[in-house]
Amino acid sequence: MNLYYLRYFVVLAKMEHYTRAAAKLNITQPSLSHAISSIESELGVALFDRVGRNVALTKYGKQFLVDVERSLEILDRGVERIQQVGSGYEDIELGFLPGMGATMVAETVSAFQATPEGAKSRFHFYSDTTPNLLKGLEEQKYDLVLCAKTDNALLSFSLVSREPYYLAVPEGHPLASRDKIKLSETLEYPHIMFSKNTGIRPEVDKIYARLEKKPVIAYEIQEDQDIAGLVAHRFGVAVLPKIKVLESLPVRLIPLEEEEIQRELWVATLKGHYLSPTVKAFCEFV
Repeated sequence: MNLYYLRYFVVLAKMEHYTRAAAKLNITQPSLSHAISSIESELGVALFDRVGRNVALTKYGKQFLVDVERSLEILDRGVERIQQVGSGYEDIELGFLPGMGATMVAETVSAFQATPEGAKSRFHFYSDTTPNLLKGLEEQKYDLVLCAKTDNALLSFSLVSREPYYLAVPEGHPLASRDKIKLSETLEYPHIMFSKNTGIRPEVDKIYARLEKKPVIAYEIQEDQDIAGLVAHRFGVAVLPKIKVLESLPVRLIPLEEEEIQRELWVATLKGHYLSPTVKAFCEFV
């Protein structure tokens, strides 16, 4: 059904006069008559009755008007929303790893929104593990995510940052006085490990596999902040990045001699998927 004809129908329904409605629409009266006849022919019912020189909606016309106005309102709202995206007004769905929201994400988004490219952006935040974030990205729940890198042909990754991991021990621990340490020297102590579905766990497992020895795993935890708290309360030692919460805990960080154990943060997007100018600008900003 012709969209313009539906708009003509609404104007005529409000004005109840062909000549005045045609003038408002800036079309000829025969054109308006043809549009209404076309709609009625397609629907198989009369939408208007003649009332002297005016017209009035039939019962079916009144029913149809309610649905047409609702549909046009939804369509116009959708068009406006998409046009806003093209003009820089946009909601951005951003996923990131747990613990990043309070520092890196908050600081980066705030700085981006202070730029001309990001001034009209509004962010929605989601925190989860790398596998769940990437699954959500594939399902187009997110525009982009900040996470660890995996082998996934559907996704595009760009490196954002790289930082070392440390051995975290509670203050007063037998290893707390060390300036540097090998993982092989930690095997006699219970370990608090990241869960198997996190990005760093496979890297740590590779180191222990080379040693042909495994640590005693006391706990497996998903979030680094929770691991830090358990270390502080002497539940075990752990391989951790330097996170903000450690500044307030009685925990000592010892550099690892295995320098290849690093925390890499990547920005991931869906290959072949349209990215708006604002999302592209944010990726570049990150």
